[in-house]
Amino acid sequence: MQEKTKDLLREELYERVWTTPMRKLAQEFKYSDVGLAKLCHRHHIPTPGLGYWRKVELGHKPPRVPLPAISRNGPYSIRLVLRSVPVEKEIAAAREIPVIAVALNVPLSHVQAIRSERLLRNARADEKGLLVPRKGCATHLLVTGAQLPRALSILDALFRAVEERSIRVTWSKEEGARLTINCASVKLELCLSEILNSRPHVVTPEEEARRKRDWAWSPPKRDYEATGSLRIVLLGDETTSVRHTWSEGRKKKKLEESLGDVVAGIEPLARAIEAVKEERERWHRQLAAEQKRREEARRQHEEFVRRGGVITKAAEALRQSQLVRRFVITVGSTPKLHQLDTESLRRVHELLAFCSEYADSIDPTCHLDELLKNFEKPRSWYDP
Repeated sequence: MQEKTKDLLREELYERVWTTPMRKLAQEFKYSDVGLAKLCHRHHIPTPGLGYWRKVELGHKPPRVPLPAISRNGPYSIRLVLRSVPVEKEIAAAREIPVIAVALNVPLSHVQAIRSERLLRNARADEKGLLVPRKGCATHLLVTGAQLPRALSILDALFRAVEERSIRVTWSKEEGARLTINCASVKLELCLSEILNSRPHVVTPEEEARRKRDWAWSPPKRDYEATGSLRIVLLGDETTSVRHTWSEGRKKKKLEESLGDVVAGIEPLARAIEAVKEERERWHRQLAAEQKRREEARRQHEEFVRRGGVITKAAEALRQSQLVRRFVITVGSTPKLHQLDTESLRRVHELLAFCSEYADSIDPTCHLDELLKNFEKPRSWYDP
């Protein structure tokens, strides 16, 4: 799936959102309207509410919600990923749709289909009536006992057709391992399941009596009914929401007739998942860069405040030293000194000598090396 990018300033995207209806703008950017709204919300861009465009059509000029200010160094640029073809259309436009024949009532040949049959041969039914292995797990096959032979034949034919295209089907022996279809570097999970109808459960008198006897027991909340219709779902891992479903119903063709579409859709789906992962990784890189920028800005601000504190403290010390020196000059030049006896005069001279020494000790201009050392950034700030 090919994709391009488009960079818009935050203010520019805000202007486009408020001058073009969201659905039309989303089509231009190859987004869904919900996806574009989420993008705007992530960057704190307000969007028009319900009824806004109807008022515009009627000739009114409804007020806009102002764009909130965000502190940021430099322009606020937003990158949009423009997908040229949605995954559903790319799957539908697959060039080669192979014809895959499903042989019923014949022995299975693919190793993973045989392993699935062995796991579910004596399986138990869960509360929905679906087969669950007594040992191990087979999350790729969720059907009732009546549909098991048919489902196994479909899987057998599908696995063989997939591997003819050099796409591997793997299922590890580890406990809890899931069956995956490996296309290039992408692992797709497959699930063939039976479609169930559900309805709220009506508590019977017997169940009500049992609930009164056993307080820890409770009746089921819903009843499930097997329809006999099957579907195949291909999806990526839990980090992506990309998936595609082929199902059969009253007006749709049988699943056996859709296996060619499933096989042809594997590669486009894998490319779509790769694109989603690349976009997510790019977003994480942008987020990490933004966090790094904010952290650096915070550190620079803290360093600015710290240096300001050093200068303020030095200026206050200089003022104090100047006051002390002025005190020394004033006391040393007072006429009252000539009226003192020798002992008192000696003590005054000791006082003034101490004041001069003290003024020098707190005067930052007498200790420039120490002032520069305190002013410079601490060594630990340079460490990674």
